[in-house]
Amino acid sequence: MKRTILIGVLAALMLFAFTACDNTASTGYEQAVISITAEGTPEYFVGDEVALSDYTVTATRFNGETFTVPAADLALSSNAVVEGEAKKAATITYTGFTYGGATVSTDVLATGYTLDAINVAVKDGQKTYYKNSSTENLNDDYTVTAYALDNDEVVYERELASDEFTIESAGFISDEKFTKTGEATLTFKVGAATPAAIEDGENTATLIVMEDYLESFDFEVLAEGATTAYAIEGATIADAEDYIVVTYTMASGNVVKSTDSNVSTNYPKATSTAAWNAEVTANTSKFEEGKTYTITVTANTGATDEATKVSHDVTAEPNKIVSFKVTLTGAEAITAGTEISIDDATAVTATWADQAVGAVEGVTPAVLLENLVMTVNGAEVEAYTVPNNYPAGTELPITFSLSNYPDAECKTTLSTKAN
Repeated sequence: MKRTILIGVLAALMLFAFTACDNTASTGYEQAVISITAEGTPEYFVGDEVALSDYTVTATRFNGETFTVPAADLALSSNAVVEGEAKKAATITYTGFTYGGATVSTDVLATGYTLDAINVAVKDGQKTYYKNSSTENLNDDYTVTAYALDNDEVVYERELASDEFTIESAGFISDEKFTKTGEATLTFKVGAATPAAIEDGENTATLIVMEDYLESFDFEVLAEGATTAYAIEGATIADAEDYIVVTYTMASGNVVKSTDSNVSTNYPKATSTAAWNAEVTANTSKFEEGKTYTITVTANTGATDEATKVSHDVTAEPNKIVSFKVTLTGAEAITAGTEISIDDATAVTATWADQAVGAVEGVTPAVLLENLVMTVNGAEVEAYTVPNNYPAGTELPITFSLSNYPDAECKTTLSTKAN
């Protein structure tokens, strides 16, 4: 029995010793990165930021293994390239698993050249630009190649990305759009400088800015809730343009509306005329219940100013109450403890969308009073008692609405009497 116990103890001690000897492997530190190196000395222009893709980074693990590090496991400082050959340009840091959590990084080198000249070339398929055209993407129409020179000999060159240069044109470009028509001279800048043209090259370009024209249009008929007129049964029919908003799509790509301020000044081609169908005499005929009317808008579209027509139907709507006031008995003498009942309301005075048309048949003052609803803090109530501690001269949480015209705005507020 004792011998069996002794053998078990020895086996346990041997297992513990083996585990202790292999502690590094069991904790995973064999795979931890202890150093990295970077190969490559790319060329840039002075001020450029280096790119990870221009370097091959190799990492060494605790166990001596090496591997090429993917860009996703690297971080790059934003140091800018300076002039000269093989100079420090940035620091690359490994962001994966390191031994003891240590920072593992390496400096990288680059050669920096001064940008001395450029060449500008227009790309195939350049867009047509008009007065008011946006210049936000104008750079995409040009290829700009930059050069570093040594005694007129090119020692380095590369094509600039579209966001590495800017385009200006005095008198033609302002606030990222073309402001007039004609032949514009475009100047190209890199940073604050306007580089010279490479020999037999160009550092400017010319562009003909065309007169903007109306490409297409449509319109909407204003309905209930419009701030201007809309068709109401029984109302005298006003001029057709009073009931519509026209949307103009210009050749420049801009979309403007007839209600926009200065639309006729900024977009002289964004203009149209509107007319009713022949059976309507503006300012004389009245909208009839259930009858359909037509508005036709005519405008000149295209570079040739071709007359184009668009028509939409109009159906009149019943007159609506837009706001109202409530008269209540004793409203001028409300104090703490006063009970206010819906039955205290004696009259509802309505303001109609078209006051000349007035009330819809059957909607009498008595009907409005029957449809009056009182709410307190959003809950419908029949009566409300002002709390005894309610301050004087203070508005009450009472609102009114009309169940038959729920969108009508109540202009009446109730307050306790001031001291």
